[in-house]
Amino acid sequence: MTQRIRQPIRLVALDTEVFDRENFNYQSRAFTKLIELVQDEKICLYLTTVTQQEVMAHIEHLTQQASSAFKNLHKDFRKQAKIIYNSLIFQKLLNLSLNNDELSNELKEQFNEFIKKSKMEILGIDAVSAEYIFTKYFKILPPFKNGQKKHEFPDAFAIAAIEEKAKTENRKIYVISGDHDWEKASNQSEYLIYKESIDKLLTEIIEQESSEVDLCYKILDDNWSEIKNEISHSFSSREFSLSDDFAHGYFELGSEYIEVVVEEIIIIDKSIVDIDEEVESPVVTFELKTEIIYTAYISYDSTEYAYWDSEDHTYYGIEKVEGKLHQKVLTPVELEIILFRDESYNLCFNTIENVDLDPNGLIGTIVLTPGEFEEIEEEFDSCFF
Repeated sequence: MTQRIRQPIRLVALDTEVFDRENFNYQSRAFTKLIELVQDEKICLYLTTVTQQEVMAHIEHLTQQASSAFKNLHKDFRKQAKIIYNSLIFQKLLNLSLNNDELSNELKEQFNEFIKKSKMEILGIDAVSAEYIFTKYFKILPPFKNGQKKHEFPDAFAIAAIEEKAKTENRKIYVISGDHDWEKASNQSEYLIYKESIDKLLTEIIEQESSEVDLCYKILDDNWSEIKNEISHSFSSREFSLSDDFAHGYFELGSEYIEVVVEEIIIIDKSIVDIDEEVESPVVTFELKTEIIYTAYISYDSTEYAYWDSEDHTYYGIEKVEGKLHQKVLTPVELEIILFRDESYNLCFNTIENVDLDPNGLIGTIVLTPGEFEEIEEEFDSCFF
């Protein structure tokens, strides 16, 4: 039976990079798991006032960016979709808008709600010695390095505030950040324990509480062929599009056909981030960092050498282009598998519960570029299309 040993409450501080990585999605598995660990009294969360303000600033910047992008896209849509003016049903699409202030306020409120729900303690920087910070600055000690001084001072104060809290509690504090400057600064402090991501922290907690972690990894390896097929199917079903560089921008929009075949999936990193409390049939959640190598078979209509007939309102001389493209992409995968116990009470593979590629929506539509596009002659038709 899985053994779970009660560990002391871990003290955990989050950097702004954590929120960026999770795309400010507080319903993500990583954030919901943090809240669960807080409720189970396994961790206590900290956030400095510096990081709190930085997260707010990032929300402001990203919502402004989203608002501008929507405005540009909708402007082009209105230009291309004038016919919709005549529709009583769809005319409202021409008047869609995205209010930047409303979006920003909503996302800031979500952030504040996450702080409350996770019972996060906010650490001020009043106790941080300015002399201590400037000593690090003049000696070029992490997080300081040559250049980018403007961005390094907030990090220096945030890290120092976490160190002060650790001294007060007489405990080490886990620092979660994918920022290498934070890593260097944390590694030089006797009060801080660096973790690259929430997943790395979750893995440590699980490994210390469960005696069956190694077996779970073995089950993953032994059943990789079936799991890889599921990931391949999920990846091939994603949304792909062609960049404007195809046919120098003269491909007929809507004529493109893309079929993706996964050639290889390489696991770069793997972590067990959750094992539920079901003893007989536990669900194990893995976080995988993968490199997916694939071939995209493409066809599209090119108007590069066609001519426009203004009377018929159509192009003549359109060329059908067919070819293939080899590309690769780094893709996070959240994998859930259901296990069962055999007669000897050993864990065994049962089935794949869920495969979620890009769980935080950071990749989105995969845009294909023509850099290594290989045009295929007519025999391509008979074997593929």
